[in-house]
Amino acid sequence: MLEDNSEKLEADEYEEIHSEEVDRVIETLATLIESVESETIGEYLQEVSDKIFELVYDEEDMELEEEETDELEDEEYELDEEDDDEAMAA
Repeated sequence: MLEDNSEKLEADEYEEIHSEEVDRVIETLATLIESVESETIGEYLQEVSDKIFELVYDEEDMELEEEETDELEDEEYELDEEDDDEAMAA
């Protein structure tokens, strides 16, 4: 089956893969990785997830995504502190 896909890709030259699909698959794999008991299976799944990520993203994208996530977490923490302060004042 994989051979059929590679032959098809060679004929078409390339396949367009959308980041939304990659994000969805990686999220699904992350859930699956958390649910398996076998470390070996978890490692294989993580490798697959990394390879799929690399289909549309590079290291710079990963670093930017981590920075954005950190910034959002900081903002959420600050908002939580403000809510706590307002609740205490009331």
